Amino acid sequence: MALLPRVIIAFLITGITAIAHAQPDSLSPPVEHGRNVSLSEQQDMLDVARKLLPFLHLKNEKDTIALPVGRTFVWVLPEAGYSLQTRLLVELQANIAYRRPGANVSTIIPAVAYSQNNQLFVSSRLNSWTRNNRFNWVGDVRLYKYPQETFGIGTSTKPADELRIYFTYLRLAQTTIPNKLYRRNTRDIYIIGGISKSTSRQSNEFAESQTIHLC
Repeated sequence: MALLPRVIIAFLITGITAIAHAQPDSLSPPVEHGRNVSLSEQQDMLDVARKLLPFLHLKNEKDTIALPVGRTFVWVLPEAGYSLQTRLLVELQANIAYRRPGANVSTIIPAVAYSQNNQLFVSSRLNSWTRNNRFNWVGDVRLYKYPQETFGIGTSTKPADELRIYFTYLRLAQTTIPNKLYRRNTRDIYIIGGISKSTSRQSNEFAESQTIHLC
């Protein structure tokens, strides 16, 4: 038999086999691949550590979906990374959650990072609810100290043209959003205030520029 008819017959057989496997049996009952596990049955890292390290006597608290009022949840996570702009970078990030009476969960997320290029990054984000959700405070704080080498614009620069720039950035922003349920016959209110300042300085020319933004 010639090669072309053999190839055509092989494709036909393969297609028929695939169709036969793809067609489900409508008479047989559906196969249950898994069951939904309730949140109370799920395990986290604390449950695993309690089983593997029983001598630590970790407190066995009742699992709950919502954070109880008056309780504070804190975790700290170290991180490491690498990029061309920073080279090796280490970071320490935290998450703080708490709840006031009759309010949603409030969170504070601070982070501090330092790179091999002596670059410093500090940030903190706030999402806080007052009692009974009367006000929602949203904050953003950032501090960057970012030395960086630059070679200017163009493709004809040489390594000897390296210019080191010291960039500093500070941002303080705060937003307040009152709850509509506590306002009578008033329009929507949205209050925001903050300041951001950036400074750049060249090492060999001692040129410095500053920019300040108010909102």
